[in-house]
Amino acid sequence: MQRYFIDNPTFRLLAPPVYGTLVYIQVLLAFDSAGELLENYFSQEQLLCILLTFLVFELNRLIIKILQQKSHVWKGRLRKQIISQLFFSLLSTALLVSSILSLYFSQLVGLSVFTVELLIFNLIFTITSVLYNLLYISVLYLGKENETKLREEQELKQKIEHELHRFKNEINPDFFYTSMESLISLLHKDLDLADEFIGKLAAVYRYVLSNRQTELVEINKELSIVNEFLNLLNHKYQNAISLKVQGKGQYWKQVKVIPGTLISLIECIVETTIVNTIQPLVIELYRDSDNYFVMETPLNDRLHLVVERKACINELQRAYSLYSNEPIVKMKAYDKLLIKIPEIKLIEEDNLTTK
Repeated sequence: MQRYFIDNPTFRLLAPPVYGTLVYIQVLLAFDSAGELLENYFSQEQLLCILLTFLVFELNRLIIKILQQKSHVWKGRLRKQIISQLFFSLLSTALLVSSILSLYFSQLVGLSVFTVELLIFNLIFTITSVLYNLLYISVLYLGKENETKLREEQELKQKIEHELHRFKNEINPDFFYTSMESLISLLHKDLDLADEFIGKLAAVYRYVLSNRQTELVEINKELSIVNEFLNLLNHKYQNAISLKVQGKGQYWKQVKVIPGTLISLIECIVETTIVNTIQPLVIELYRDSDNYFVMETPLNDRLHLVVERKACINELQRAYSLYSNEPIVKMKAYDKLLIKIPEIKLIEEDNLTTK
């Protein structure tokens, strides 16, 4: 059960003396006798104010606790619950203050008429009761708002994780059917090439299946399986697809990607681009100056795009939002298509231990 400030022992012990002293000063100012504060600072009237503050705080706390336990009665009607809480708090506070003051002035002080004092003390402590309840209600609302935001964040995180899991486990059926057609063709032509083709196809699917539970892999590892993937595609496109990786190998060793990122991007590019021996597809992979790595291809769009692959960038963006706040950028510049993926770098343990 969540604990609020009203249950904090420090608040319950320290707040009454501080607030009671302030009430005592207000009472002296109300009766135009502030000079008594210096003459007799710690008087029995001050003790009375502290005692009343303590009792009023505890009474309001008790009423809040009782209404919390009876919250099922309101059936989610929070406004009625708050109104009832304020009503019972003000009524109980007025009865308590009137009773304590009547005993104090009649029994200890010996006064028979203390109407003005009663009105002033009741006014001060009813305002105190309202402030106490408003402070509790504001904290209550803030807590509920934070719980709602945390719940929304948790739901969003679960949704993103689901999208990530789905992205990593997605196997394009078109690629599978195309591969089967190529394999059947090779079986009739060359059994050795067919056997080699099966090995490469098995390697690609083994990579996809073995990395289902892996969050990130080195881009070098992804590139090694991309080469096998391109060899499979080139059986259909007659070696018209090639990949050129620019930059030093050390950089590509540091960068991490979600498993299947490059495969998905190449699929998206191939299925939305005209590819043949006359118009070969050269894919360049390099790093730019904005902490992105870029996949660049000649701009040669098909007239009819595959509907399922139009959303591939959006799927990839949802998956990457779990690791980076930077967006995936797809842009056309002159006669080039550029897809920019934000870098994901992890600090190596060796670097941490040496620092």
